[in-house]
Amino acid sequence: MSNEEILKKLSDAVVGGKVNDSKAAAQEALDSGMAALDAINDGLVAGMSIVGEKYAAHQVYLPQVLRSAHTMYAGLDILLPAIPKDDLGKMLKAATCVVEGDVHDIGKNIV
Repeated sequence: MSNEEILKKLSDAVVGGKVNDSKAAAQEALDSGMAALDAINDGLVAGMSIVGEKYAAHQVYLPQVLRSAHTMYAGLDILLPAIPKDDLGKMLKAATCVVEGDVHDIGKNIV
């Protein structure tokens, strides 16, 4: 399977909220030799971008966004440990915060 097909599977899993598909595609990406950062950025994050666009267009609602975020985290659980330590410096760093006692952490955790 080509890298483009694997990335599409990752993205589609996130958009569809399919946790098992996300895990399988993430493992498939690693097994194919794809860089973990590429799978994250071009697969999982691309899927969440689509979900964000659909949310802005009122095509999906918060429960679907939360399910997609959960699906993305499932893929991240497999891909993040596979990032070489040398590549960790290439990842962007950002500071975020939430108001104390706020239970709505979805935005903070996705970023």
